[in-house]
Amino acid sequence: MALLWRYILVEPDEGVGHTLSRSSFGVIIMLDSLHLSLSDEEFDDLGNYLETIPGAMNIEKVHGFLTALQCSPQLVMPSNFFPYIFGEDHVYDSSKELTKYTGLLLRLWNEISNQLNNNAEFDPIFIEQENGKSPGNEWAEGFLFGMHLDQEGWKVLVDDDDHMGILIPIFALGHEYDSDPELRPDPITDEKRELMLAGIKVYTPKIFEYLKKYRRPAFDLSGSKQIPFRRTSGKIGRNEPCPCGSGLKYKHCCGKN
Repeated sequence: MALLWRYILVEPDEGVGHTLSRSSFGVIIMLDSLHLSLSDEEFDDLGNYLETIPGAMNIEKVHGFLTALQCSPQLVMPSNFFPYIFGEDHVYDSSKELTKYTGLLLRLWNEISNQLNNNAEFDPIFIEQENGKSPGNEWAEGFLFGMHLDQEGWKVLVDDDDHMGILIPIFALGHEYDSDPELRPDPITDEKRELMLAGIKVYTPKIFEYLKKYRRPAFDLSGSKQIPFRRTSGKIGRNEPCPCGSGLKYKHCCGKN
């Protein structure tokens, strides 16, 4: 996936706040620093900024979301994924603020791209809680959300009995605290969680490599809907394990709808 060296800056009407949406894009700004990895200070700055926006993703979920979009068979452009991260109705205080934080996001996007494309060590972001543990749920939820934006593209891996196991850690952690108790997997022990987090680090580059041959040109995410994944290879019994790898019965997971 090619690095993104440009992003789009909204040119607001006079007296109106700076907003970013799928339909309102104007001036293209070149940033020479987009190839640079985020420093610790910049990473914290972006994370803190996201925390101030009601309804925005946190930095861990953003990393999982962007990673899924990098892996996705369908290339997605920044003009499409910004609204999902910040929220479609987010208003910027100034063009300087818009430039700064969209620029930081694009550098994070490029950093993930570099790791996956150059076979470098993949380093997912798992936020450490007060107890010193990193559950990884937000990252997995962000990744699953990115998958759902290209359901058809991801089916090729979900339907592959020999390879879909590399998705299991992501599905399990992503569903652990689902609002529907029936969708939650069995309790995850600390030992099992550590194995899942390690699995994400190892398996994500494998997911990227598996889907590389299916990669397609960029498309517009507007109008995308989240629907359960459905296999196209054979009928699944409702009491059989769900092929998505969540650990739940099919009737309580992707077969629910």
